[in-house]
Amino acid sequence: LKKYAITSSGPLAVRGIRLAGDIDLVVTEDLWLELAQKYPVKKMDFCDSINIGNIEVLGNFRGEKLYSPEEQIAKADLIDGRRYVNLEMIIAFKKALDREKDKRDLELINNYLKTNKK
Repeated sequence: LKKYAITSSGPLAVRGIRLAGDIDLVVTEDLWLELAQKYPVKKMDFCDSINIGNIEVLGNFRGEKLYSPEEQIAKADLIDGRRYVNLEMIIAFKKALDREKDKRDLELINNYLKTNKK
C-alpha cells in the first residue's frame, strides 16, 4: 500500500545517520481524513499532527508546499520493505524549516552523502 512513508528522522535512522526518537509518517489525504476522525489533531506551525503511541502522523500541510504528501510517498525509497521519504526531499524540508535541529541534521546528511551514493 502506498498510503504512507516514514519521514523526518526515520530516513536518517535507517541509513545510520542518527537515531530517531519516534516515528513520523506522512500519509495520503484520504488516510489523513480517516485518522483525523478517530484521533485528536494537534495544530503545528507548518502542518497538523496526530499522535498514536510513539508514531506522529503529519498532514494538512500549510504554507509553502515543497512536495505534496502523495509525491513524497510516490518517490519514497523502499528500504527493508518500508517506504522512506527520500533524502533530497528531507533536505528541502529541513532547509525550509531552518530550525537548529534541522541545521544539525543537514550537516549530518551532507557528511553521509560525501561517503555514500544514496
